[in-house]
Amino acid sequence: MSQLNKQHVDAMPNLKFSPTFDFDDELHTYTVSLPEVGLYGVGATREDAVADLLDSILEYLQVYAAKVTIFSKLEPVDKLFYVLKLAQFNEDREAIREEIGLLAAPVRFDQGQIRQILAYFQVAPIKPGGSIHVGIGKDGAWRTCKFDCHEDGGQVAASAANAIAKSLKFKDTAEMRKFFDEKI
Repeated sequence: MSQLNKQHVDAMPNLKFSPTFDFDDELHTYTVSLPEVGLYGVGATREDAVADLLDSILEYLQVYAAKVTIFSKLEPVDKLFYVLKLAQFNEDREAIREEIGLLAAPVRFDQGQIRQILAYFQVAPIKPGGSIHVGIGKDGAWRTCKFDCHEDGGQVAASAANAIAKSLKFKDTAEMRKFFDEKI
């Protein structure tokens, strides 16, 4: 690591990844590449390609750690910093995914599911037909949120579901989905 200097170390937090997607019409496959580290993933769907890329990253990090002396002498210093940035996540696939800018597909809810969650927490409209819901749930916590009720099968926008999740004191929509699947 003699190639590294203070300027390189100071620049590490500013390193940004720029993944790119391609679709091959002939093979009907997606490819997502991460040029900063020279890795890619392939799959029948975008999500499959991302999963393959994450597998490639984790495998590369294992090999890199085992052969760090060799890699540190042969790889360009810029690539080393990107690898170190990924290595800091200790094989946490979701953290790596977020760092490289490939967030998971949004967790979706339909209108009926949101109504069920609101009912579970005893949250109801302030006025009939209104969109502002308030209530004190079984756990004693006060909750308030905005929810525009429509037909039961209609999808709720991902951003709206996220706002509802936070209003109901969930960390995010993934946590609200887990709660819904386990409790309701």
